[in-house]
Order: sequence, then C-alpha cells, then structure tokens
Amino acid sequence: MPNKTSNVTRPKATQKKQTARQDTDSPLTTRDVVPFTENRLYVINKSGTGDVCYLLVKEKFSAILSYHVHTERWAKTVNLSDFGVVTLGKFVYVIGGFHKLRNACVNKVMRFDPAEVTWSHCANLLTARCKFGVCTFRGKIFVCGGEKDGKITSGCEMYDPEADIWTKYEKLIQPRSNPACTALGDVIVCAGGYFNGQIHDNFWIYDRNRWQELGSHSPIKLPYCLQKCAVTLAGDTPKLFFIGGASSKVQKGMDNSGEKTPVNMAYTERRIFSSHGDFAVKGQQFNLFSMWNTAFPPMFCARQNAGAVAIGQNIHVIGGTTVETGDHVTVAERFDLIRGEWTKDFTLKNCDVSNVSCLLMEVSKTPMSERKMMQQRLKWIMW
Repeated sequence: MPNKTSNVTRPKATQKKQTARQDTDSPLTTRDVVPFTENRLYVINKSGTGDVCYLLVKEKFSAILSYHVHTERWAKTVNLSDFGVVTLGKFVYVIGGFHKLRNACVNKVMRFDPAEVTWSHCANLLTARCKFGVCTFRGKIFVCGGEKDGKITSGCEMYDPEADIWTKYEKLIQPRSNPACTALGDVIVCAGGYFNGQIHDNFWIYDRNRWQELGSHSPIKLPYCLQKCAVTLAGDTPKLFFIGGASSKVQKGMDNSGEKTPVNMAYTERRIFSSHGDFAVKGQQFNLFSMWNTAFPPMFCARQNAGAVAIGQNIHVIGGTTVETGDHVTVAERFDLIRGEWTKDFTLKNCDVSNVSCLLMEVSKTPMSERKMMQQRLKWIMW
C-alpha cells in the first residue's frame, strides 16, 4: 500500500461538541462521534504553480453553497505541469506530468487525503508521460496516450488502488496527446487530441478490452477537430458535453521560399456540443441512438485547458487560456441545462487558473486520526 510521506498545513475545521456513551465496555459508534463532511468543488492548477482552490457545494452536489474561495498551495505540484488528476474514493491522485526543473516527464504518482491533509506515494507509472487522458472506471484509474521526450504515445495503463499496481492495456488506435477522456456507462471514451502536426476529430471507445471506432463503414467523428477541451457528463439522463478547447482551420500562409501555401492555424473555441442521447452496446455492436447536438449558445469566453463539472442542473466552466494571446481566463461561467443559457458566475483572482481540472469531493471535517483520539479520550474519561 502507499506510504505516507508529508503533511500540508491548513486551518483545522471546527467540530460540533460530541457526547460520550454510558456503556464504557462497548466501542464508540457513529452515534457518538459523527464524521461531519462538506462537499467541495476543487480547482487544481496543472501549470506548475501548486495553486489549488475550492468552493463549498450543497448537499448531494445540487448547487454551489458559497462563493467564498478557499485557497491552498500543494508543494507536491510546484514545478509540475500537465499531470493527470482524478478522485477515487476519499483520495485525490496526482499522476505523472512534466517537471520543469528536471526538464523531463516523470512517472511519479502521489495520493492526497484532503481530510487528513497528508500525501502518500503510490506505485509509479510504467511509462513517464504528460498531456495524457485520464479517468476512473470501475474502481480503477485509466491513463491513455500523452507525451514523453517530445514523442506522442499510444500507450495506455491501468492502476489498481487495492493492489497498488499499474498494468498495461491495449494501445490507442493512434498516438494522441491532450485527448478528452472520460468513463461513459460501460465504456471509456477517448476523443480528439493532437498527433503528427494536426488536431484530430476521432471518437474512440474502449470496450471488451480493445479500442474501436463507432460505425464500421463510416466511423463517427466529433463535429470538428479538437484538443485541450473540457469534458463532463451532465443532465438527468447523462449526456457527454465537450466544452471549449483548441481547434484549427486552414489559412493562407507562406512557406520558406515565399510561396503561398495552406497552413493549419490553431484557435480557441467558445463552442460546446453534446451527445443527443446515450451510447449502448448490444451484443458486439455499438449503437449510437443519435449524433451530436451543436445547437448550444457559445460561452462568453473562449478557453482551452479549462475545467468543467456538472453541479445540479448547471455545468460550471472554470479557468483556461486563449491560444491567440496566452491570457488566463479568470471569469468562470455556468450553463443552465434547463434554460439553455450562459451566465458569468464568479472571478478567480488570487490563484493561477491557466490550466486546471475541476473535481467534486465529499471531505470529512473530522479526520480518522482525530476521531481515534476522541475515542481514546472518551474511554479514559468514562474509566
């Protein structure tokens, strides 16, 4: 199992007064010491500053509870960029990335416990990488593609947190960096990304231990080529939303000899689109009930490398940058799924949001270590 290594300083959460049991021979139960929790929306910087902030969310993750921004600094992610980050159980996993001081990709995997405020080392990736797709699926962590030493890979790995072991699984159909990756029902999706000097519109499904395209004669593609986009599931019947990112278009340019030649130019997207319905598997065939819904209003701000998360009937989009200017997008927006409207939500001023991931977590305000201490104190008092 992972080994605990260090702590992060943070003000302790207030706790409600507890009452002791009258029966001192029996161990304390949850009736005696209740592990109060709070729901958090984490915004985790992946550009090497170590900046992390979070907002409190209402019960059942139905809406933002407070727009007061809590800020932290994770020393473990300072000088580490383009890493993968996911939640699994009560932990946050920080995976791989590019270390700026070493000028190299790393294979280190770290686990953060926000209740105990401690870091642990996990088994290393088999292959160091950055700019890869990552998601959780059936209690395990999957990574796909990415870059190492300037080369884009198709390699994929799976992490089993119970065994603390990484194993290889089937490679992508083609190498990709910066793809969108998420679990969707009984499959994993890997869409878009960058390879061979181009941004792509692929839509691949991982099922039955292999990657495949939907549609044997005419493979289903994204509406347009896309990388560095945010992806989330949202709605009562969850649909797959792709938000922002970087796309490309052909413009006239000049080659080294001064001759006019078409050039692929990247630009930042304001558009979003979703799947019309669910994806289903019947037998060995994938059936797409419908294609893409592109009839959504665009965001106020174009952005790539943003984070997105569904809370209640809203999709919250936070952070990112623009390809054209490199400016950070500090204005967060939310999309009302019922009204079909965008609203400017809040502004993040005191932390770097140029390249972020958004995560939802339920965090205990009474860490296990403190609960054990309280139990011991109560036993001594009653004795």
